[in-house]
Amino acid sequence: MRTSVFTGLADAALALLASPALADQACLDAWTRDIQPIVNRCVGCHQNAAPAGKLSLQKGAAPANLLWVKADEADMPYVTPGDPSRSYLWHKLNGTQAEVGGSGAQMPLGGKLDAKALGAIEAWITGCTEPAPAS
Repeated sequence: MRTSVFTGLADAALALLASPALADQACLDAWTRDIQPIVNRCVGCHQNAAPAGKLSLQKGAAPANLLWVKADEADMPYVTPGDPSRSYLWHKLNGTQAEVGGSGAQMPLGGKLDAKALGAIEAWITGCTEPAPAS
């Protein structure tokens, strides 16, 4: 009897943790905590008023304008949750944008991000489980 009660509770907890609402909130929380401080250096060009590349990274705009949103320079979303290799933002930060049909310079202009910042962004993209919007 204890095994079945424990198993039922474990299954319920896993289902709750995997629910889209919690996954969305975890993605947003990780952006706010880990990624917004990194991209704050980019807001000088990527701000709401006249965003370079039509992409604002200003607090409050991102990450909603990144997740599943098609990039202007390539045929892929800025961020494909769970998959950095299919995320144009990741390619722009690594200087591999031309390999995926993109253009322009590696970001940020004037010097690339260090390994710690890139690792945090990769972990955020990989950890985000925002479901794809309905077609």
